[in-house]
Amino acid sequence: MSAIANATSLLSTIAALESQLITLKSSIGGGADFATPAKKAKKMKDPDAPKKEANVWIKFTMRVGNLLKTACADASETDKEHFKGPATMVKQFCTVLKKEKPYEAWSDSEVLEAFESWERPPIAPRTKKTPESSAVPSAAASDAGDSDSSAKKERKKAAPKSEEEKAAINAKRAATLAAKKIAATEMKVDTVISEITELVSEPAAAPAPKAAFKAKKPSYTMDQLRDFNAMTIGAEELGVNARGDVIDSDLKYAGAYDATTKTVKRDATKPADWDAVVAGL
Repeated sequence: MSAIANATSLLSTIAALESQLITLKSSIGGGADFATPAKKAKKMKDPDAPKKEANVWIKFTMRVGNLLKTACADASETDKEHFKGPATMVKQFCTVLKKEKPYEAWSDSEVLEAFESWERPPIAPRTKKTPESSAVPSAAASDAGDSDSSAKKERKKAAPKSEEEKAAINAKRAATLAAKKIAATEMKVDTVISEITELVSEPAAAPAPKAAFKAKKPSYTMDQLRDFNAMTIGAEELGVNARGDVIDSDLKYAGAYDATTKTVKRDATKPADWDAVVAGL
């Protein structure tokens, strides 16, 4: 009974100390004013600056993509499948064309004729798990289960205990739990007293602002950012890279691509590395 009474007294003390600690922290840390970082001034564009020359690769892939779309629309139902393929099909085809001769040397009819004879690269098949591979762990688990069950059967049952022995075990268990509870509460009281002493003896310092949790953004190589896929969005021919940056035919940032709505967010902020991306095109 003395152990329980001691624990109750300590719990009451710690509750009072924690309440005082919260009041002290609130009065010392309250009213702290943190300056908002100034925003960087927006760089003004020169209206008289000459336009950069459009990237020939992007314009060529857009042109070839539009030719194939038109040919697909004019083809019969049985021939439409010939013009369909994965998103990388146009880029793969254009890569073959640029190796044969310059972009401007290809006429529309020559592009379509070359597409008819072009052999598309094979798509690597996906590997699937076979029933044989999954059967091995199951057999091992079955063997392990059998050994565990046999081990349980071999265990001897504990000898029955008398009422006096049970009472002694329960009393020992209760005393151990009470001792642990008292030690824990005493440690907590010491911690609270130490914190209060530090707050009173040391000058108050402005609490550091809590850092907001930021989800880790995916990283892209510069080659991935400079690899734009030709897309027709609305009535405009644009290019979209793996990060979703949208570029127009003049190499200007047009916004961010929304894959859900298949539209361009024109009010999206231009990436900080955009000039480096465009410089390598």
